[in-house]
Amino acid sequence: MSLEDALRSIVRDELERAFENYVPARDSLPPKWLTMTALAEQLSVSVPTLKGLIEKGLPYIQPGEHKRFNLADCEAWLREQRDRGGRA
Repeated sequence: MSLEDALRSIVRDELERAFENYVPARDSLPPKWLTMTALAEQLSVSVPTLKGLIEKGLPYIQPGEHKRFNLADCEAWLREQRDRGGRA
């Protein structure tokens, strides 16, 4: 085994050991896009209530036929509505 191969092996082993219990912070993960039903469940509201919130401006994307929601963005929007004194 060459010195270069030995060093690669040591570095690889040390990195694996260092990251074996690593869990990235929630903020560093890419957003998870939820379906309408999944968002309604996360927010503990009904789908009809969620549809009313969408009409009032709840943020979403629509990459195809169906809307998708980022939970953090929706929670921020709801807090903003609450803080402005509006009824979301």
